[in-house]
Amino acid sequence: MKHKGFIFDMDGVVVDNHKFHFKAWMEFSKKYKFPLDSNIYRDTYNGKTNADLFRMIFGEISLEEIQNYGAEKENLYQTLYKQEMKPHLGIIEF
Repeated sequence: MKHKGFIFDMDGVVVDNHKFHFKAWMEFSKKYKFPLDSNIYRDTYNGKTNADLFRMIFGEISLEEIQNYGAEKENLYQTLYKQEMKPHLGIIEF
């Protein structure tokens, strides 16, 4: 079979942005005063959806609140990452 293209997941494959997601979550946790460190993040946060995470943090909240918190956290992430955004070493050549 001849390959016609490839599909890549951006996070961690094309760009090395994991630490910026973590930093954004840390800022978010300070603002809303819930416990978070690298172990909690690794063991509890990775792989969960925003809906799961925000309900875990805030309890039963509306879809609108989930969307608002998600946008806030995403803005934190984008602000932190835009200064250092770059592709993984070698990905352009690949």
